[in-house]
Amino acid sequence: MIDRLRRRGRRLLRVLAFAMGTLVSVGAASAAEIIVILDGSGSSAGQIGGVPKIDIARAALGTVLIDAPSNLSIGLVAYGHRQDEACNDVELVAEPGPVDAFLDAAAGVRSLGRSPIAEATETAAAALAGVEDATIILITDNADNCAPDPCEMVAAIAGAQPDLTISVLGIAVPDNEVADIACFAELTGGVFLQAENAAAFGANLDQVMRAAWGPPPPPPPTATIAFPFDVVQGREFAIEFTGPAAAGDTIRISWVGSPDDAFVTAALVPESGDSVDMIAPSEVGAFELRYYHADLDTILARMPLPVAEIIPTIEVPSAAMAGAEIPVRWQVDGRGGETIEIALPGTTPGDAAVVVEAIRSVNAMAVPAPTEPGTYEVRLVAPPPSADDAPAIRGNARSSVLAFTEITITEPVATFEFTGPVTAGSDLRANWAGPMATEDEIRFAASDAADDQWLAIAAAVETEATFPVPTNPGMYELRYWSAPLGAVVGRSAFEVAAGEATIAGPESAAGGATFAISWTGPGAMRDEIVLFDGEGNAVDRVRVPLFEEPVTFDAPVIAGTYRIAYMSRDGVQLAATEIAIAAPEVTLSAVEEVDPGAALEITWSGPGGRFDEIRLVDPGNVTAPLQAMRVEASGTLSWRAPEDPGRYFVQYWSGAGRTVLESVPIDVLCPGCEDPEPPRPPELRLSP
Repeated sequence: MIDRLRRRGRRLLRVLAFAMGTLVSVGAASAAEIIVILDGSGSSAGQIGGVPKIDIARAALGTVLIDAPSNLSIGLVAYGHRQDEACNDVELVAEPGPVDAFLDAAAGVRSLGRSPIAEATETAAAALAGVEDATIILITDNADNCAPDPCEMVAAIAGAQPDLTISVLGIAVPDNEVADIACFAELTGGVFLQAENAAAFGANLDQVMRAAWGPPPPPPPTATIAFPFDVVQGREFAIEFTGPAAAGDTIRISWVGSPDDAFVTAALVPESGDSVDMIAPSEVGAFELRYYHADLDTILARMPLPVAEIIPTIEVPSAAMAGAEIPVRWQVDGRGGETIEIALPGTTPGDAAVVVEAIRSVNAMAVPAPTEPGTYEVRLVAPPPSADDAPAIRGNARSSVLAFTEITITEPVATFEFTGPVTAGSDLRANWAGPMATEDEIRFAASDAADDQWLAIAAAVETEATFPVPTNPGMYELRYWSAPLGAVVGRSAFEVAAGEATIAGPESAAGGATFAISWTGPGAMRDEIVLFDGEGNAVDRVRVPLFEEPVTFDAPVIAGTYRIAYMSRDGVQLAATEIAIAAPEVTLSAVEEVDPGAALEITWSGPGGRFDEIRLVDPGNVTAPLQAMRVEASGTLSWRAPEDPGRYFVQYWSGAGRTVLESVPIDVLCPGCEDPEPPRPPELRLSP
């Protein structure tokens, strides 16, 4: 019972919402199924305002159904229209179908007999069996005068077809009969509306009918297409569009007059954006653009697409150097097989200095220039004729030149730019200009070296490079080597001055301490400041930084005289100084005995190198300190003693020498334990 009331409530809400002017969405639009029960009893001939009530109903139906949706399916059941006193005079006059068939059927119903309304309702309900949300609209001017209990019959229908709604439109139904006819609507979730005149009946019918056929279907999707006017065969062009952009939608290029599912080429419509790029057909003809909607399998928009014929053209710069690469652009009808030729004027196709195949659909490429200066023709040449070509083309060799233009080939020239003076061992950054062919080279060489000899080389595809300058002073030059010509086409000579460097630093330092070295020099890549011991072995080295910034060393822990030198990248010493390194002085103190976990205070002084540490170690594993902390030249710190009793050692660790400079024992006490034999302290060793 509760479910039935809920269903009635939903139907009633839908009707009332429509009556208040608010459309309530009930899902996707689908074909509505309605059966109208039309009163053909003798009382329907009674008049209101001089018009029979049955004619008032027919006229209102014709008016309201003018606005019916195209997918409406409506049928007609009539009663009392064929026999005078028969209670079984009920007929399904028209199965649910088009509106026109319904109106034609309604026009033939006449007023004659009794009112078997409940039986007519059963007939209509049977015709709608299995239809979801079907509606019966009962038009009557009185209650059932045949069935003993019509409301009980309708209750049975409602129980068997819970999705069926019955609305009742009364035309001057007597007050004492309203309850027996209004129950049809009450039991099925419909509405009972009473009218005393034609205008009120028409309004009631419009309200109930529109609620029954549901909200109007959404308007069909629309689309627009726009494109530039200069669409040329075989060329890419942009298409602007509006439309649903649903999955599977495409923009299609089709022949005019071809079926909607035929197309030459298509492009998927992007989900975001308002344009798509396409390639125009290679043929010239009558085409059109179509916006195809995949879900509806229909064309939403179409527009003629004039495709212009390509007039063969070829474009090059007015001049280029011998041995350079000439940018060539052309357009042709896309048949393919054409060639680009560079030839002297007056020569026939095929007799050319340069012949390159034109890559189809690219229409632009770099072509090598002739190696001899002069005036040339750059030609776009058609492929060799076939038996299907026109005789005029086969018989006229010059006609195979589709387009041509002239170009002046000049002597190759190369120029260089760089800042001076150039110092031995430095880096030379140079810029240049020249023919710039793909395999051209810039060569750094001694001035007296042969053209095929060099010290450094760079590809000329760029316009600048950095060259390492030798440490030997003298005359050098940059050369532009043209690969197509196999010769140097430009050179720039310069003198390399002797490299100079300076080194300055402290005369002495404590072993393990940090000291700074200032310097001047070429500052080239891979130049170094190197610290040597008394036997000439490199102890430490630092790449020279930019802008002659000082460099920092940690002094060795082995006392002695050391040399600090500026070394060029090829191992030449440009400057040097000496520094005396004294043996490191270290003090370290801590309590000799401490309880487990108690505070352990440590005081030290030492070199204070950048990586020096105070460490607490277990003598059984000196390579893995229990605690460690980077320290400066002197200070005090506090740690917690280990929880395990035993002998430990506090050490001063030199990061520079990677060795222990001082060590003191710490005994962690064990109350009540026998004194174990103390372990030997770790051996102190200085790195050689």
